[in-house]
This record gives sequence, C-alpha cells and structure tokens, in this order.
Amino acid sequence: MGTAKHSENEWHAQFYDETAAYVTKYGESLLELLASKQGETILDIGCGTGHLTKQIADFGAGVVGIDYSQSMVTKAKQLYPQCEFNVEDAERLPYRSQFDAVFSNAALHWMKNAQAVSQSVYRALKPGGRYIAELGGKGNVQTIINALYEALAEHGIQREDVYYPWIFPSIGEYATILEKAGFTVSTMVLYERPTLLENGAKGLQDWIINFAGDFLQVVHNDQTKHAVIERATKIATPAIVRDGKWYADYKRLRFIAIKP
Repeated sequence: MGTAKHSENEWHAQFYDETAAYVTKYGESLLELLASKQGETILDIGCGTGHLTKQIADFGAGVVGIDYSQSMVTKAKQLYPQCEFNVEDAERLPYRSQFDAVFSNAALHWMKNAQAVSQSVYRALKPGGRYIAELGGKGNVQTIINALYEALAEHGIQREDVYYPWIFPSIGEYATILEKAGFTVSTMVLYERPTLLENGAKGLQDWIINFAGDFLQVVHNDQTKHAVIERATKIATPAIVRDGKWYADYKRLRFIAIKP
C-alpha cells in the first residue's frame, strides 16, 4: 500500500450521491468565482458524478468533465448524457491550449503529484486562461485522521502501514507549485469550513466509507473494518459535535491562477 501511486479508495457513485451531497453544495460558490460565459470551453477536473459540470454547461459553456474513477464517470454519463465525460489522469491530460478555464472542486487533494497536475493543467489552458479550484488545505479533517490512526493502532496497525491518500497543502506550498508550473497566482486563501454531517454518528461513518477507504485497505476482515470505523467515530465525536450536530473539521484552500 505504501508504494501506491494513486489512492485505492473504492468510489461507489450511488452511495456517494446519497451521502455526500454537501460536496456539490459547497462547490456552487466556486462556480461564482469561475463565472463561466456563453461560448467558453471549460475543463472540470475531478468531476465526480457530474453535478457541477452540468451547472457549468447550463451557463452556455462547452464543458468536459474528467475523473480518475470509472464508476464516477459512468454515473455522470447516466445522469447527464448531454455533457462530455471522460476517464483521465490529471497528471497526463491529453489537451493542449484548448480551454478558457480549468475548474476543480474537492479533487486536487487526491492528486499527490501536484506539480505534474499543475503542469498538465497549464498545457491544457489557452494563454490568458484561468485555473479556479478548491481543495483540502493544511489541517483538513485532522480530527478524523487522528481518530482513524488511533482506532487502527488499537488493532495493531501502525501509521507506516497505512497508505495516506491526500495532500493538504499550505498557501505557500501550493502557490509555489503553481508558480513553478508557470502560473501567476492572483488569489489564494486558506479558510475553515466546518461541514455538517447529516445523520450524526452515521454521517461520520458514511464520510469514512466514502473518503477514507485507503486507511482500511490494510484491514482484510470486514468485521474488523466495521469495528475500526465505529471506534474512530467514537474517538472523533467529542471534538466535532457542536449543539448536538456533527461537523467535519474541513479546512479549504481556494485559488485563482492565470496562465500568462
């Protein structure tokens, strides 16, 4: 697991749509920053099941949604057959000076070779094109991560045995990556965004199933996996419950970068 190039998290598109609608909801404010226009061409990286891609298309832009997960792309095509969706690796995009803008919501933190991704996006953009994205930033979901490590340790599984699937960079780290790729960073902000998990403790368990599958890859017994998820939920609960509601401790990094 530790040598894996990509996350081995299993994406179940239907379960994702049923339990993680907040990903799309919070991405809608990012669409306002994108401000897509009629006739523009836009690439949506990490499109998931395509909900935001469809909203971009509704503004009259020509849009292509890509995702590394075949499951997500298949579901997106079923939901929105009028839009174009492809399975692509963002490190190796086949596009050259093709798009007026590249958009990404809640996906770039899964792409650990951020330099390769940034260079790939740079090549895909037309000169003057804009790159507008949000990803998990420094400290994102740290409470949940710590709880998972603690629960796994109780079952004899140490941190070094677990594949860590994300990057949660600081402003300085990601701005440097973008500038090295050739971008001019015009705006970048790191902010706290506590994210309500519906259905209380079950909502947190659903979050772990959706997003933290890599932590459980080293657990080969389903009963033990369930026990780890329940124990991690119990450990994290005191820190993330406020007024009887469960909030994941999200910290987000949002930016606008321009290809000169």
